[in-house]
Amino acid sequence: MRPTSRMLYARFAPTPSGFLHVGNALNFILTWVYARHFKAKLGLRIDDLDPARCEQKYVDYIFETLAWLGLSWDEEPFSASEFNGAYSYKFKEERYRKFLLQVKKNPLAYVCSCSRKELQTPGFVCTCKTKNLPLTPNESALKFDIQALEHEDLFGVDLSKLENPVLWRKEDIPAYQLASLCDDSSRGECLLVRGDDLRESSALQLLLAKSLNLDGFIKSTFIHHPLIKTSSGQKLSKSRSAKPLDLSANPEFLYIKASEILGIKLF
Repeated sequence: MRPTSRMLYARFAPTPSGFLHVGNALNFILTWVYARHFKAKLGLRIDDLDPARCEQKYVDYIFETLAWLGLSWDEEPFSASEFNGAYSYKFKEERYRKFLLQVKKNPLAYVCSCSRKELQTPGFVCTCKTKNLPLTPNESALKFDIQALEHEDLFGVDLSKLENPVLWRKEDIPAYQLASLCDDSSRGECLLVRGDDLRESSALQLLLAKSLNLDGFIKSTFIHHPLIKTSSGQKLSKSRSAKPLDLSANPEFLYIKASEILGIKLF
């Protein structure tokens, strides 16, 4: 972690595709602590990129969770109605499509028409990089040849084992990596507080930013924190039906856990 003379931008960035769990709440607390420590401007970005999975009840729950934790932030949206009225995906889609055009000009971007089944078939080799295919909704996706870049040590990730990321999905919507980089790079130098499971995403986005000459984002500060795991050692996730937060309970245990991670003795 390094101090900076510039104003950093930090954000809560939940996805409204399910009810939040304790891991999400822990990240909120740590993001708030680091943002206030570094005197960063703190915002709320709700990543409602996939309309098939995002629901209003999950958007509402995000605001309810932040209120339950007693956390503040510095700019709109401050309520679900403000989010729906000016900050949801439909208000950002044009920005993402403009960013897509910028990314497509990069020689390492390529269109892939392979199906998921083909890509998961042992021995199958994708040859789309040599075909100069058009990006067609429901038929192809945009990927980035990350393996063509110089492999450097980033966040302890073995970059040689990373798959080329999808940046624009066949459903004609931005993938997480493109949307997150688009949003964050538009804010310049960021303070990104993420769980250890997102080290690969941080490495991919930093490599993409360097390839696209996004100078502000390249100077960002990345902090990766330990995860709360299940008794079997698995990370908590919505896809694995992690137990939703009980907003009627006292969130004190989460602040104790955050204090342990930060090395702060409370008692």
